Amino acid sequence: MPLLFVYQNCNAVPTASDGESRYLKPIFKKIKLQADIEYGKVINSEGKNQKLLLDLYAPDRDSEKNRPAIMWIHGGAFLPQNDKTKGNIVALAKEFAARGYVSISIDYRLRQNPHEDFQGMLNDTVNDAMLALEWIRKNAAAYGIDKNRIIVGGTSSGGQIAVNLCYKDQDDNGHWDKAGIIALIDLWGGINRDILGAIDKNDPPTVIVHGTKDKHDSL
Repeated sequence: MPLLFVYQNCNAVPTASDGESRYLKPIFKKIKLQADIEYGKVINSEGKNQKLLLDLYAPDRDSEKNRPAIMWIHGGAFLPQNDKTKGNIVALAKEFAARGYVSISIDYRLRQNPHEDFQGMLNDTVNDAMLALEWIRKNAAAYGIDKNRIIVGGTSSGGQIAVNLCYKDQDDNGHWDKAGIIALIDLWGGINRDILGAIDKNDPPTVIVHGTKDKHDSL
């Protein structure tokens, strides 16, 4: 069963003027966390069954029932010691939930040696992100989410997954449903150059934050 927590580390409370501040400033003091919600089942690189889990952060006692969601994808070089509770992702999830968004931090398949089969590993992780996107759309009403306003964000390797999810046009079967994605936030995530030529007007508006001294994920 998902676990439920309430965070009280934000600085403001909802006010009558929410319409002017919502989504721009932190207006909620308490954030609800529903942890370890299962969004899919897959076979990992070791041939074992794996449950895919997500954590959902939402403003507490929010009267709005049709809120945009941000799906956050953690970084960590695709290695197993990283997960959806990674510090910077949790901080981002809380900060945006305090502004009225529903933040969703997802886990995905990881490998001890991701570079042995990098493309296979990347395909797995991007497919996991698509499963999470499908879960959000399917369960949008239950969690007060507008399924037509979904933002995808990721840090480092999570940014790479986010870029591939948002710019990919089809899988091996010719399907790839990106319905509902309205924006992409790529936080220092490397970009696969094979994707760049496929960018067109149907891909979401994108914000890229990238350090000039980063020698590992050059643009």
